[in-house]
Amino acid sequence: MKSNIKSIVEIKTLKSALMLLLLVIFNALFWNEMLGLNLFIFSNLLIGTFLLFHRKSFKYQTVRIAIGFTFVTGIMVLIHNSIISKIAHIVSFCLMLGFFQQGNLRLLSSAFWSSLVALVSIHHSFLEQINFIKAPATIPKSSIRKLRLLIIPLIAFSIFFMIFKIANPVFNKMTNNLGNQLFDILSNLFVDFSFLKILFLLLGAVIILVSLVKRETTLIVALWESMKTDVLRRELSRERRVMEMELLETQKNTTFKIMDLKQEYQTGILLIAMVNLLLLVVNGIDIQFLWLNFEVDEAGNLAELVHEGTYMLIISILLSMSILMYFFRKNLNFYLKNELLKKLAYVWIFQNTILVISVVIRTYYYIIEHGLAYKRIGVLLFLALTTYGLYSLFVKIKEHKSSFYLWRVNSWATYAMLVFMACINWDMLIVKYNIEKCKTVESKAKIDLGFMLSRSDQTLPILRENRQYFETDKRGISSYRNSPNVNTYGTYLDERIETYLQEQKKYSWASWNYADAKTVSLLEEK
Repeated sequence: MKSNIKSIVEIKTLKSALMLLLLVIFNALFWNEMLGLNLFIFSNLLIGTFLLFHRKSFKYQTVRIAIGFTFVTGIMVLIHNSIISKIAHIVSFCLMLGFFQQGNLRLLSSAFWSSLVALVSIHHSFLEQINFIKAPATIPKSSIRKLRLLIIPLIAFSIFFMIFKIANPVFNKMTNNLGNQLFDILSNLFVDFSFLKILFLLLGAVIILVSLVKRETTLIVALWESMKTDVLRRELSRERRVMEMELLETQKNTTFKIMDLKQEYQTGILLIAMVNLLLLVVNGIDIQFLWLNFEVDEAGNLAELVHEGTYMLIISILLSMSILMYFFRKNLNFYLKNELLKKLAYVWIFQNTILVISVVIRTYYYIIEHGLAYKRIGVLLFLALTTYGLYSLFVKIKEHKSSFYLWRVNSWATYAMLVFMACINWDMLIVKYNIEKCKTVESKAKIDLGFMLSRSDQTLPILRENRQYFETDKRGISSYRNSPNVNTYGTYLDERIETYLQEQKKYSWASWNYADAKTVSLLEEK
């Protein structure tokens, strides 16, 4: 018993020391800095520290995947330093914390709630962490013995340290510089102690506590999820169970009354058949005019075709998926005569896949005409997830999977898509593609130059390199005017470059990232 108390006190003491150290590091890395190398370093420090105290968490596959995704998005922050890479890293880190709290979780939403529960109970974590201070009697002779063991090595180390400082000028200079840096870090923790600095340090303390202290209150999330399965089970009402038992006991050829289920089946047949016929007509029109014989000049308002048409088709696909999920949510999956309903559902899923392809083609034509933009890329990525959603819906119907299965696999697919999005510098892709479109006069008139100039700072070198396309253009410049000197997109670009180079000088190595380092290097070239 005493040994257990002793080990708990020692672990809490070590955790408290590490938390204080991590708070000092947090201040040194993030105060008056932008996100970059500091984010990568600090998140990995928290991961390593958590695994130091909770090694068993690493045995869960979800924890390993979340750590891997968090590491990948951290690398992408270093390489691209894009907004999406930072968002992806922070989201992945929060989900990873949820899985850290309860490694046997399967749903991303459960991991999110696990993180939220840990955050809400942060004050309990703090009180538990400092509780050992109230029991000084539990720190007996062992601590004094360990202190004695440290005294002689520390004295010897100090003597030799002073000898080498005096004997070696290079070592003396190096240690002085190191000492000055450490002094600066510690003094900066307390210098300019404004209300903003207090909030900043509180934020750091909360992040560290949630990351390192495992809360038992998150068990409620794991218990809820443990009752869910991927496989759908037949649900029987109390009355129906009684009827089945009576049927088995009497061994009579009594017909089972399942009118409610039969009516639901007939409704499903009628609804899905009717919408299938309607969708067949729509898909036929799209294949005829959009797939095989599309002409931009004869398409009328292409923007209306893509914007309004695409959104309505996406709503149609999501509505179709919701209807199928409703009909195949429970006992209709086990209805003996449901083969026709299943076949109609498969046809509906196939026709919705055709509809997805039609939406992709519409978006493709719009990109060809007007260039790339976030919404157009977003539509394509969303359609990729929708296609996977249709496939998972097919598996659910075919293999009697539950709604829990659908939610689980599609949430993980969304997570993987978020990580994929972080791996690509979308701003660079957009600007490079649209500049190629600007090389013809006809295409340039359709490109939004202001949108291109409002992309991330990493695009500035390629924008300056192609300055001739923005030199005198004034279309919509009032939306981007931030000084009296800005009257064309060319002057707006010049001001952006000058402001960016000045801002970069404010940051230290903690904010370093490859994208900004390369951008500054290219912009400073004459």
